[in-house]
Amino acid sequence: MNLLFCGEEHCSPSHEFGGHRPYLILHIVRKGRGSFSWRSKSWFLGEGDAFLIFPEEVHLYQADAVDPWHYFWLALDRSIVPYLEDQGFSQESPILRSSDPDKIYCLYKSMIPGREEREAGWDLKQYAAVYGILADLLSHRENRGAVLSPSVRPDHVKAMTTFMGEYFHTPIAVQDVADYVHLERTYASRIFKTETGYGIAGYIRILRLEKSREYLLKGFSVKQAAYSSGFQVYENFLKLFKKTYGLSPGVFQKDQGIRE
Repeated sequence: MNLLFCGEEHCSPSHEFGGHRPYLILHIVRKGRGSFSWRSKSWFLGEGDAFLIFPEEVHLYQADAVDPWHYFWLALDRSIVPYLEDQGFSQESPILRSSDPDKIYCLYKSMIPGREEREAGWDLKQYAAVYGILADLLSHRENRGAVLSPSVRPDHVKAMTTFMGEYFHTPIAVQDVADYVHLERTYASRIFKTETGYGIAGYIRILRLEKSREYLLKGFSVKQAAYSSGFQVYENFLKLFKKTYGLSPGVFQKDQGIRE
C-alpha cells in the first residue's frame, strides 16, 4: 500500500465533487452530513461514517445544505483494493464506520508534515497513522447499519410517521421531521411522498384534523380540540376543518349528538 496524499475540507453548503480517480480514496466524515452517490445508489452519511471511492469508478458526493460536512481523506494506490475486497468492501458496499471520529482525526493530523518529516523514520510514523485509521474503521464495520440509504426508505418513513404521531400536538414542521431521521429536508420529503402519496406538511395537517375529530367526539370544546391537536391559530383550524369535511366543527359535534 502506498499513501499518495491526504487532506481535509470544511465544505460549504451543498458543495459537491465527483468524477473518477485512478486511485482509491477514503473519506471520513468528522462532523456534519452529506451524500455519496454511485450509479443509481446513494448513501446519506453523518459523523463517523466513511466512504470508499474505488479506482476508475464515476461518483458524486455532496455536502448537506443545512449541516455541511467536514471530512478528511486518504488517497491510496490501488494495491490495497484486493485486501478491502477480501474484507467484504466493494463499490456496491463502500461504507465504513468509526465509533470515535475525533480519535482517527487526531491520527490524520499526526500525518501532516512538519519539521519532524525530516527525521529518520517519519514515513514509518505516517504509515502507522494510516494503518491505525484503517484498523479503526474495519474493526467497527458492524455499525454500518447506521448508514442511511435508499434501501431503508420504509424504515425512514415509518420513523417519520411515528415521530409525527407522537408530536402532532406541538408546532413541528417539515424540517423537524427530516432532522429526526437525519436526512436532508428535500430528500426526506421526496421519499415520504413516494411511499405514502402525501407530503410531510400535508400529512401533519391531515393527522391534526383526524385527531381534532377524535377530540370533538370525546366532548372537547371546539377550541380545546383545535389546540390539543396542534393547531396554533384557531381561525385557521375552523377554515381548514370546514374545507376538508364540508361542515364546521360545531355542526360536526351536533350531527354526532355530542352538543346541542
